[in-house]
Amino acid sequence: MKPDFEGIRTGSFSKKASLLQVQIALPETPPADIDADLRASANEALNEAERWARKEKIASDLTQLRRLVI
Repeated sequence: MKPDFEGIRTGSFSKKASLLQVQIALPETPPADIDADLRASANEALNEAERWARKEKIASDLTQLRRLVI
């Protein structure tokens, strides 16, 4: 699958399930350190989700989720 964007963006939100979809599109050419790049992308996705959650007054921080991305 080739996405029509590169980077991170928020997708749909399910109010019923309280789930936000955050999409990450990686560059076509893999980075030298894939593990580090994936961790950085996951952290950026959490930053984006946290900004969205604050704006929508759903949550003030996602500390518990951040513990999963080490």
